[in-house]
Amino acid sequence: HVRMISAAHRAAANSLMCKRGLCVKAQKPFSLGRVNHIAIAVPNLMQAAAFYRDVLGATVSSAERQPAHGVSTVFVKLPNCNLELLEPLAESEHSPLHGFLRKNSAG
Repeated sequence: HVRMISAAHRAAANSLMCKRGLCVKAQKPFSLGRVNHIAIAVPNLMQAAAFYRDVLGATVSSAERQPAHGVSTVFVKLPNCNLELLEPLAESEHSPLHGFLRKNSAG
C-alpha cells in the first residue's frame, strides 16, 4: 500500500535531503515497486533454513559461502518476496553481523 504525500510533506522531505547533500527534485509522489528480497541475519543458518522449509513449507536454496562478504547465505522463496538468510562466517570476526548478533542473539 503506497500512501500519497502532500506537497508540503514532499517539500519538507526534499529540504531535509538537501541538507544532507542528497538534493532531489521530485515532481510526483514517490512510490515503491515490488520488493526483490529482504536480508535477515541469523545465528544458525541451517536451523533457520530448516524452519522456513520444514515448518512454513517454503522453497529453500542450498547454503553458499561468500568469503568476500564474510557470510554464508540461503535464499528462501516466498509467494510475494524472497528472503536472504545471512550467517557470519566464523573466520570473519570483524563482520558487522557478529556485532549485530551479539546484541540481538535471535537475529
